[in-house]
Amino acid sequence: MMKHIEWARKDILFFDLLMLFMLVITAIVLLYAPASGSLSLFIPAAGLMLTMILSYSLGLESGLIAAIAMTFLYGSYIIYETMVVHRIAEANFGYICWFFFFPLGSFLAGHVADIVSSF
Repeated sequence: MMKHIEWARKDILFFDLLMLFMLVITAIVLLYAPASGSLSLFIPAAGLMLTMILSYSLGLESGLIAAIAMTFLYGSYIIYETMVVHRIAEANFGYICWFFFFPLGSFLAGHVADIVSSF
């Protein structure tokens, strides 16, 4: 018998479409509701959803590696904004939270994928 391709499972496609839908909703909210934040919040939100998609689709280990890379890239961006551009004057709680959101989101998506695939 022919073996099913792992990335073509219905739950993976559903999760990917759900994350892309959430990304579009986030972009719309950030564009049309300036009180909720600026569009610069879209970059870390997109990175979080990307790591969650990778963790769900490729497995927990690959997702956590992607989360480490995203945390490094976001940290480099924060250092650039602080030292070169001088846009960030003080450490904000919102900036620090993203350092925990990347690995936590990847970890949770990987565990959801393990639970769903066991059924």
